Amino acid sequence: MVRAASKTPNVVASEWSRYATEREKAVLDRLVSRDHGRVADRLNCLIEMFAEDPEVDRLVPESVLSVADFFIRNNPPHPAIVADYDGTLAVEWRLPLTLAPDENWQNCDGILCMEFLPSGEIEYFGGARAIGDEKELKFEGVASQKQIMKEIAPFLRRLSS
Repeated sequence: MVRAASKTPNVVASEWSRYATEREKAVLDRLVSRDHGRVADRLNCLIEMFAEDPEVDRLVPESVLSVADFFIRNNPPHPAIVADYDGTLAVEWRLPLTLAPDENWQNCDGILCMEFLPSGEIEYFGGARAIGDEKELKFEGVASQKQIMKEIAPFLRRLSS
């Protein structure tokens, strides 16, 4: 993928997947211009993968826009970005395994998943195991773009510590 900045500040000219719609390209360019190139690259890969797989539909445009808005508004730590077969996007963070594994927490000390619904809402679920004086965290619900960071803040604090 080749990207070259134009002579106009804050405008990015990019070459994206030939399968990306003009709207998707605009979203990807917007992400790059806001220093979220990794997110744009991953979304571009998903656009390509979905277009080349006859078993699935395209990515849901509202979900693509919602993911972009989330990163631009909140600048969270970079997660894994995945898509369901129906084209809805999701992000996932895992807390690294710091304690001895047990039957409930074999691969990590916590996980948080957020699915970006076509309605613009974000469905989230996950948990983190108890560490030291902190109790186990459990997350589940649906939130708006404006509310989501408040809802997931305790998990993100553990992620950055």
